[in-house]
Amino acid sequence: MSLYKYKQKALKYIEFFILHKIDCLLIQTQNIMNIIQYKFCQFLRLCVYTFALVCLWQPNTLLAQVDDKYYDSDETIDTFAQIQNTTKAKEKKQRDYTGLILGADYQFGLGTSVFIDFSPYIGYKFYDRLTINIGIPYMYYYHMTYKESSHVVGLRGFIRLRPIVNGFGKNLFLHGEAEYLNCYLGYNRNTSATPNYNQNRYIKENANGFNVGIGYVNNFSQGFSATLQVLYNLNYTSNHPVYASPIIFRIGFMYAF
Repeated sequence: MSLYKYKQKALKYIEFFILHKIDCLLIQTQNIMNIIQYKFCQFLRLCVYTFALVCLWQPNTLLAQVDDKYYDSDETIDTFAQIQNTTKAKEKKQRDYTGLILGADYQFGLGTSVFIDFSPYIGYKFYDRLTINIGIPYMYYYHMTYKESSHVVGLRGFIRLRPIVNGFGKNLFLHGEAEYLNCYLGYNRNTSATPNYNQNRYIKENANGFNVGIGYVNNFSQGFSATLQVLYNLNYTSNHPVYASPIIFRIGFMYAF
């Protein structure tokens, strides 16, 4: 065999070795990026829920604005009494309130898919115990695996009952809802294939659901409230077109007119 052929063969071995190392490096880099993406998504979700909890537990009192250095004067004592009376009047007005409310619940998720749920609603409040509400939920999915988006829109009716109005547990409420969802999926869940674009852009499915659970409400401003809900889907199956888990976490805001 000539020297030229030996050189050609050696170059082929070297080229194969370099390409093999590059492929291994790319695979390792991809694995590292997947781990970083997963950790970042978990961290971002933790930050959002922490922010929501801070909003819910934000103290709402005017008495903290009174400075201790003024306690010795009669004028300050009168001001202190006025603040107490104003606070009690506002609390009584909130307890006796009956009327219209507007609000919205939302949730999101990051992982193998991006999930955003924005659900505005309108309701009627009967004093401080019961609210009856109806809303239009909208959910958006972007599936990382299939590079396709899906949309969910429907109708949702729910009630909230506060069994305790005064004292410990007054901010807790019971939640029960029924929803009818139209799912427009950008991929076939049974075959893991994208739809035939010559026929239908989306695959339509319907999903009925009953969700029950508990929630926490905090009136952090006059008329404005924040809610945190933990619900359980009674109709959940492992092949559910909307929810990846029977446990549903929601954060919401509402305004009472």
